[in-house]
Amino acid sequence: MIEEPKLDAFKPSVEVASILVGRLGAMSQQELAKLDEVMAPEVLDPLLRLLPELGELIAAIEGNKPPEVASTPSDKLQAPDKAHQ
Repeated sequence: MIEEPKLDAFKPSVEVASILVGRLGAMSQQELAKLDEVMAPEVLDPLLRLLPELGELIAAIEGNKPPEVASTPSDKLQAPDKAHQ
């Protein structure tokens, strides 16, 4: 029998967000620009469902503030400077 997905499965993860921040920080300006080009709503919506951490990172980058992907208020992540450019 197939198990129903747990509600916690769709909560943002500090570990996943940390990995995404690191990967974004390692990308070139050209790669980041290409990501911006292809992030149409029809692509972004399923990605945000799969990776809720991505939504937090996008909001942080757009608002130039750290993402709110943390289990406790003291565990906030800092987006790399490169992501703010």
